[in-house]
Amino acid sequence: MDVRKIPYSIGHFPLLSLLLCFLLYPPQFSSSSPVLCRREEELALLELKRFFTIDAADGTVPKTCSSLGQIPYEKTGSWPEGTSCCHRDEVTCDPSTDRVVGLDLSCAQLVGTVGTNSSLFTLTHLESLNLAFNDLSTSSISPQFKVIAGLSQLVSLDLSHKDNTGAQLELPNLEMVIGNLTKLRQLHLDYVVLINSTLPRSIINLYSLSSISLSNYNLLGEFPIEILNLPHLRALVVGCNTHLHANFSLLPSWSSPLEVLDFTLCNFTSLLPLSIGESMSLRTFTITGCNFYGSIPSWVWNTTQQILTSGNHFVGELPSSVNMSKLSYFTYLDMLNMMLSGAIPSWLFTLPSLNSLSFGVNQFTSLSEFMATNTSTSLEVLDLGTNNLQGSIPESIFSLVNLRRLVLDRNNFSSTVNFSMVSKLKSLEIFLLSGNSLSLIMPSENRNSTTPWPSFSFLGLSSCNLIEFPDLLRSQVNLRALELADNKLRGEIPRWLLDIGNVSLEILNLSHNSLTGTLE
Repeated sequence: MDVRKIPYSIGHFPLLSLLLCFLLYPPQFSSSSPVLCRREEELALLELKRFFTIDAADGTVPKTCSSLGQIPYEKTGSWPEGTSCCHRDEVTCDPSTDRVVGLDLSCAQLVGTVGTNSSLFTLTHLESLNLAFNDLSTSSISPQFKVIAGLSQLVSLDLSHKDNTGAQLELPNLEMVIGNLTKLRQLHLDYVVLINSTLPRSIINLYSLSSISLSNYNLLGEFPIEILNLPHLRALVVGCNTHLHANFSLLPSWSSPLEVLDFTLCNFTSLLPLSIGESMSLRTFTITGCNFYGSIPSWVWNTTQQILTSGNHFVGELPSSVNMSKLSYFTYLDMLNMMLSGAIPSWLFTLPSLNSLSFGVNQFTSLSEFMATNTSTSLEVLDLGTNNLQGSIPESIFSLVNLRRLVLDRNNFSSTVNFSMVSKLKSLEIFLLSGNSLSLIMPSENRNSTTPWPSFSFLGLSSCNLIEFPDLLRSQVNLRALELADNKLRGEIPRWLLDIGNVSLEILNLSHNSLTGTLE
């Protein structure tokens, strides 16, 4: 029957109306069923659980995990028998095959052993394995190491240890780890003991790698610089491998789209390349304590958040201008202990998010353009100590109202400084002026003064032409170190000086004055 030819309105026949709707538009029932765990993989996970104990009292693991934004908890404690493993938060299954493809037991407070006969290695369809930040220190994988190599579907592997203290997970050879893992995108083995292991050249054939983190103190030999041309690599962290060496001048350009680069304490005695690929979009650039030398290439100043180059052998001057449009979120610049010279450019003090600026132990001579306009108010750390800075200390430096640490000691400043300006810096904890040719004008002694001085922990006022003990010291209850050496202090040491800092004072230097009395 052609229902469209029925002469009556179907609204007059409710049951007939429902029947026609059912015939014309049948309901679509889902054919999917809950993902169930395969029996052999369920048993493998339960056996794995029995090899571990839980140590919720280990305070170092929660601290490490918390720093990464994770809350440690007993993940395997919620694994009762009789429930599908695919329903557990720590387990990921492929809905089309019911196979376990992901296992995340990071920060699970596990203590135990992952031996070569562990049931873990029967989960051969795993694509992601994360056992990071547990105590697997009793584990030592055999030299054959065919067990992890058998997990050939792995895309992400993280066995990172919590720190470099105590016993750690041992892997015999990195090449055995990665040799068969051709699909890897993330490889994280921080603080894992790699026994006599080099960073194998075969790693440059893992074209899918996007993140490498191998801070572990044990890598040896030549660093394969071609890593920096992997097409998808965004994070490369190989810090604290002091026996690695490389010559980056042999690689004229880098083409990886790197965002994070960390070579901390690697023995890279080399120039940096003068140019890099246009695809590189660095957020953090960390080469602290390496042996790089020469000038700092201009591309470094395109880094958008953090630059740490302290402890290298760079020379020359900083750029007088940069592309400020990329630096709205730049927070940290650490260039201590090098041989940089010339003027400290004013554009640095206009970065809106800058939190820490450290140029100590260099050869800078000028602050003449300091803080021209639009001074950043976010700066908390300013370290310009041990340079050759000359002339007056700009008064505008005391407009950086959020400073917690201000280090200007051991320069060639030669001016008069009104110490009352320091009262603007309410959060200042460390203030070092020692070793200049300054004359401090201290506020007149007034026991009823309500000036809200900062609460100092370190105060260095040596060689400041002081003729009396600053009265503001009376209110300092948190002092740990006080330097008043090489001034013009005379007479009896005031008894109230013994009360400052209460029990916190650890260092008191009054040498090279004309004082009498004792500190008993």
